[in-house]
Amino acid sequence: MHDTPAKSYFDESSRAFSHGCIRVSEPFKLAKHLLRSDTAWTETKIKKAMNAGKERWVNLRKTVPVFITYFTAWVNEHGRLHFRSDIYGHDQRMSEHLFAD
Repeated sequence: MHDTPAKSYFDESSRAFSHGCIRVSEPFKLAKHLLRSDTAWTETKIKKAMNAGKERWVNLRKTVPVFITYFTAWVNEHGRLHFRSDIYGHDQRMSEHLFAD
């Protein structure tokens, strides 16, 4: 998971611009939330680290579970059914397991 310098990608309907990366639209808010219980990480220190121009790994005191879901069909708040292309082929593999003879 990471931010992107190409912010315009968040406005695109197709999100397949990288190979399995997960773009985070508000990385500062995410970092602030994840580091909220660590008093050493102030907002200023977080922003400084994020703008330092180099990658920085931070070990969290408490493990945070991350659940990644992949939807190619969903119903919006108006009850309208939406479909997107299955760019990774997960639907086909799942279908083979669920509907095998």
